[in-house]
Amino acid sequence: MYEHIAEQWAAYPALVAKFALTTGKEADMDMARGMIARWKTD
Repeated sequence: MYEHIAEQWAAYPALVAKFALTTGKEADMDMARGMIARWKTD
């Protein structure tokens, strides 16, 4: 179950980035970039 949750959290920033590309809003893309930058793999 832990792996499934980790996969879902790992995919979320990519979904946010896809949404940002759809909206064209730089603030949305900044949010996605921030999520990716703060992602921890431990």
